[in-house]
Amino acid sequence: MNASPGHATSGQALRRLTVSIRLAVSALVLTAILLTAALSSLVWWRTAEATSRQLALTINEQIVAAVRKEVAAIVDEARAAHTAIRTLFLQNVLDTREADKREFVFLSQLQSQATISWVAFGWPDGAFFAAHKLGDGRLEMMEISLTDHAGQRRVDEYDVVPGDIEFANRRFEPTDFRVADRTWFKTGIKAEQPEWFRVTDHPIGERSSIAFAGPIDVYQERQGVLAIIIEYTRLARFLAQLEVGRTGTAFIFDGSGELVAAPDKDADELHPRAATRNCCRWHRRRWPRPALARTAGAAGLRPTVPPMSSHSRRCRFPAGGSRPSFQRPSFSVLSRRRCVA
Repeated sequence: MNASPGHATSGQALRRLTVSIRLAVSALVLTAILLTAALSSLVWWRTAEATSRQLALTINEQIVAAVRKEVAAIVDEARAAHTAIRTLFLQNVLDTREADKREFVFLSQLQSQATISWVAFGWPDGAFFAAHKLGDGRLEMMEISLTDHAGQRRVDEYDVVPGDIEFANRRFEPTDFRVADRTWFKTGIKAEQPEWFRVTDHPIGERSSIAFAGPIDVYQERQGVLAIIIEYTRLARFLAQLEVGRTGTAFIFDGSGELVAAPDKDADELHPRAATRNCCRWHRRRWPRPALARTAGAAGLRPTVPPMSSHSRRCRFPAGGSRPSFQRPSFSVLSRRRCVA
């Protein structure tokens, strides 16, 4: 018996249909497997990302809390120095016009507190006296009187030696500094309690600083205003000594988000420009937006975006003598490569 051509053609078509169905089923199964794998990977990736973000946020908050404690200690040092000197005046142990005792007390506070740059006092008649650090190896005491050498600033410099100081030289310099024109003095002489101020104008020129200043009363008579001043250079050096993980770096911002200090191990009262350049260099660097960076202020931690991606060509420091809106400096913790969080 011979098969007809029609039957052969039908057999071939059936075999082709069977192969096509097998391919379609295989493709469908493969597609289902790939979709399932992709969906599982996506779910896993999103879960892992959320866990990583939460872990990074927790670590970042712990780092900020630790650095916040360190910075708060600096602020407390200024308060403690102010309280100690104020108590001596208040208890009449020391008179504001006793030059020898006053110099000894001011210098002792300056040497005992590593982060304090100035201890200054202004009288209602416009006279001014201050002890000022010149780095770690030298100190200077200055006095401006409206009667004795009027229009001049007397400067006595001392070398710091182990356990003591040695007189180095005395000089007189012309000055137009008037303490009565400074906001911290004008506000402090009328205040009841000490306050924090931003200060840039000093007898030696412009130095970005914060000052804890308040009135001194003895037997209910106002004697003048005492100020404990911390220059930003001291904050920059302090930040350089902090270890924030392997690649972390701490920056200090004020309440408005302006950069106050960036790490600089060489910064001090003798090298203010180096600290300012370093601050500006960090400020201009192209950082990713640190959406998870945190700051600490008087109200506690709050999310912020520090202005590290700003296009400004220089750091914007507050105007000299303006009153701040903060009780303690705010700060953020950022990585050198990216935000810690």
